[in-house]
Amino acid sequence: MTTYHPLTTSPAGTPVLLIDTQAPLRLLHETAYARIRAGTAQLETLTSVTVRNIDDADLYRLTNGAYLLLQDGLDILDRIQFRLPLETPSQA
Repeated sequence: MTTYHPLTTSPAGTPVLLIDTQAPLRLLHETAYARIRAGTAQLETLTSVTVRNIDDADLYRLTNGAYLLLQDGLDILDRIQFRLPLETPSQA
């Protein structure tokens, strides 16, 4: 397994943001949690405001920011899952 894994949200052909797959699981989890929490907070904000007259560009900026945070969090969780031991049916 390579030490660094690119985030899937890279808009460029060559990724510049990478996950250190060998970082302690606790740090990976904290980072994923922070991004997912921030992304969901942005989306929760949208549910509490009237978006009837919102500009399309503003709505895009809010949802795109939430998407980037949530996808980064999911990418990190995917890397965590690769490092967790597999459960056998008797352990489930």
